[in-house]
Amino acid sequence: MDIKPYSQQLAQSASNNRALATLSSADSGQGGGWEDLVNLSSQRITGQAQQALTYEHLAKNSKLPPALDIGSDKGGVMQQLVDKALGFDRKKFNEIEEKLKTIADNRQLTAEERAEQSKPLNEQREKMLKEAMDRLTGQNDSRIAALCEGLPVEVLRIRRERGTAVAGLTSATRETLDELSVSDVFAQRLSSESLDLTRRTDLAQMRAVTDFVLEHCTEDQTVYINMDSNGYSGTTFAYSDPAHPQLQTMILWESSVPSTHGFPTGIWTSEYVMVTDRVDEGGIVGPINAALRTQSPAAVHYEYVTEFPLDGITLYCYRRTARPDAEEADYFKQVFAEYDARWPEIFSQRIDEYMQSVQ
Repeated sequence: MDIKPYSQQLAQSASNNRALATLSSADSGQGGGWEDLVNLSSQRITGQAQQALTYEHLAKNSKLPPALDIGSDKGGVMQQLVDKALGFDRKKFNEIEEKLKTIADNRQLTAEERAEQSKPLNEQREKMLKEAMDRLTGQNDSRIAALCEGLPVEVLRIRRERGTAVAGLTSATRETLDELSVSDVFAQRLSSESLDLTRRTDLAQMRAVTDFVLEHCTEDQTVYINMDSNGYSGTTFAYSDPAHPQLQTMILWESSVPSTHGFPTGIWTSEYVMVTDRVDEGGIVGPINAALRTQSPAAVHYEYVTEFPLDGITLYCYRRTARPDAEEADYFKQVFAEYDARWPEIFSQRIDEYMQSVQ
């Protein structure tokens, strides 16, 4: 890495309010190196402004198709990409949020007790957010921090480009995130990457599941896959076969976070529902598994079709044989009564609305 020219470039940038500087490795000529494009400013960017640079902020202010819309039932794809890039554990973060909500709603605790119990959770939450924001803005890059030391500049954002042998997000015109729409960013990112399934040893087992979906359903029908363990989820199958992109809309994946997803009416609208024996899983997944794998008022409206052995877990396939009746609706209201007390609009009210729509 040639530090001297880059240091001079940084020094020159200090005379401007904002500038773009480039740092390259010495061995980047063969495609194995890297290049950093660093946005600099003499004015410190606020946390609120930093959040405006995230995909989530942009997505919430744009009209996107359901597969890209973070707030839609089939969405979350964009959020998953951002979380993966930032190393952000969304599931753990949601669990912390739920615990904080539970403590805040517990009126049996005094204000001091609520504050004491919430303190370690808030500290975990803030730590996760800070680490993610540091990765986003490059604040944890000690190499660039050392180069900027002593200069009147603030590192706003770092964009890392791989060598020429690896596809990057930016084009030859060096477009920035500010110049692209969310759809443009997502389309370019997908065009440069593909699912790395070569490391999986269960591709044949997964293919058996997707082949069943393709053979037994038309493209306007759906299969609800209710699992979130052992490295599997509905999205694992929905995006497992690039040759059949229709699987992305034919497979409805699990609703796992109660406060976000609510009651999954997909188990009522889909031709088939696939579950596991993991009836003790938290959130929504476990109770749905129990509803079909035990003698419940819901189970009588399904018939067993087949099963798919996977790595360490078995996926059981059921076909819906009848519309849900009042007994089944009441059963699910009781099962999710705890969540319904906090979020009735996405549990009991959603169930009632669906039942009225099919009468």
